[in-house]
Amino acid sequence: LTMAEWAKHFDACRSYIDNLSPSDLVTFAESIAFDKASLERVSRRIRLEVLRQCLKIAKQNQAEKTTKVGSRTEWNDATKTLQSYLSHLQRIEDGVLDEAIDPSNPMVESYATEFELSKGIPKNLEAMLLRCAMSETMPGLLQSLLSCCPPNTVDKQPTDIYSDAILLASEQLRNPENHLHDVFDVMTPEEVLERILRQVLEESEDVFVGDMVLDLLRPFCLDSSVAIHVRLKVLEILEKSVSLSSEDENLLLLLQVQTLIWSEWPDYELDECTTLDADTRQAMFDELLHRCSTLSGFVVLGKLLQCGDPLESTSQVDPEKNPWTQLIGQLLLICDGKSALDAAERLFLDAIKNCNLNLACCRYIFGELQKKNSLIHLLRSFLQTDHAQLHNDAIAILRVVDQVSKSDYDETVLNRILQLKLLPSVVSTPLYGPVVEHLIANRGTAEQHFSIEAAVKSLTDASMLAEAGTLLLMSSRMHPALCTFSTAVNAARRWLQRTANEP
Repeated sequence: LTMAEWAKHFDACRSYIDNLSPSDLVTFAESIAFDKASLERVSRRIRLEVLRQCLKIAKQNQAEKTTKVGSRTEWNDATKTLQSYLSHLQRIEDGVLDEAIDPSNPMVESYATEFELSKGIPKNLEAMLLRCAMSETMPGLLQSLLSCCPPNTVDKQPTDIYSDAILLASEQLRNPENHLHDVFDVMTPEEVLERILRQVLEESEDVFVGDMVLDLLRPFCLDSSVAIHVRLKVLEILEKSVSLSSEDENLLLLLQVQTLIWSEWPDYELDECTTLDADTRQAMFDELLHRCSTLSGFVVLGKLLQCGDPLESTSQVDPEKNPWTQLIGQLLLICDGKSALDAAERLFLDAIKNCNLNLACCRYIFGELQKKNSLIHLLRSFLQTDHAQLHNDAIAILRVVDQVSKSDYDETVLNRILQLKLLPSVVSTPLYGPVVEHLIANRGTAEQHFSIEAAVKSLTDASMLAEAGTLLLMSSRMHPALCTFSTAVNAARRWLQRTANEP
C-alpha cells in the first residue's frame, strides 16, 4: 500500500482509534510499528506516520481538561512512550544503523531487526547487546550496536556488557536446571564462556581486562558448592585466555588433582586449602602408588604425574627412584592382558613427552615389556622414542624372531621403520616383507618416508643391491617370481648409474 492508501485506511478507522484507552492506543501503535510481520510488509515511512498520528491523538487527549477514556496522567505516560517510539524509529530512518553497521550482512541482519523491534526500550536493547556478546559475531559489532542506542538508554561500555555475559554464563553453569538465555539452547555454557573471553580479550584495548575477567570468575571457581569438573573446565578456559596468578594456578592444579584422585579414591582427603608444592605432590603419588591395585588406578596416577610441572624425581636415572618407571613396572607386575599392555604403552609415551625419560629408565621398561612377550607393544613403544639405542634394541629383538603375524605389527610400526630409515636394518627380519608392501602401497603420497627412491638409496648405501633392485622391480609392478637375483642386481646397478649421471 502507498502512503495515501494507508492514510485513507487510518482515517476510516479514526472513530474507533479515538475511543481507545491510553494503553490500548500504545498497543495499537506497537502492533503496526514494531511487529516482525510489519517490518516485512509495511515500509518504515508508513510505520513512522502511524506513530505520528497516534502521538497526535495522545497529545490532544493530554491537552483536554476532561477525557472520554483514561486520566491525564495516563495520557501523559502514553505521550512520552509514543514520543520515544517515534524518536527511536526516526533515528533508524535517518541512518543511525546504516552508518555503524551493514544491515544487509547476514551475520548482522538479525541484530538490525532486533534493534528496530526493541522500540528503544533499555531492557530490550541490553538483551540484544547481551546476545551479541555471547554469540559469534564480527569484530567490533558490539561497540557499533552500542553506539546506535539512543542517549541515556544503555549507560554501559562493551566491557560492562561482556561482564554481564560472563556472569550469566557462570550462573547457567552453577544452576544448569534453569534456562537463563536462548543462546544456551544452541551452545553449552562452557562454549559461550570461551567465546566471550576470546572476544573481550581481542576487542578490548584495556590492559586490565584480563584482571577483570579473573575477578568475575574467581568467586565461581572458589565456590565448593559447584561441581569440581565444572569449576575445573572454567579454570582451564581461563588458563588458555589470561595469565593466571600463582593462587589461581594452584587452584587449577588442585582441582585437576582432586578430580583425578577422587575418581579412583573418593575417600582420599585433600583439602582445597592445600598448597600443592613438589614435596606434597611427591608424597601424594608415593602413597597412592602403594595403594593402587587396579588398571584404572594406574592410568589415573599417570595423569596425576602430568599435572603441573614434572616432579624432580622424574629426572632420576635410577629406575627404582623414577616415578614413571615405578608406575609402569608396578602396572605390568599387577595387571595382565592386552588392556594392561596398551595402558603401559600409553604411559610410556606420556613419560617420553612429559619429562624426556632417560635411556636407563627406558631400557628398564623395555625389559619389563619383553617379559610380556608382546612384540607389537615392544616395537610400537620403542620405535616412537628418540633414542637410537632403543631402536637398535627393538630391531635386535626382531632378528631373533622366526616369523611374524599381522597381530605383531601395525601401520605405526611400519611407518616408524621407514621414517627412521631402518629399512636396511630389517632386511634380515621377517618384518621386511610387510614393510616393503606398505611402502609400495603408499608410494606417491606426500609423506617423504614413502619415497621409493629414498628407500632404494638407503639399501644401495648399505650395499644391499639385490634388495634395492628387487624393490625397484616390484615398484614397477614386475611379478616377484620374475625378480631373480641377477635381474635385481642389474636393476640396482642401472639405477645407480642413472643417479650418478644426474646433475
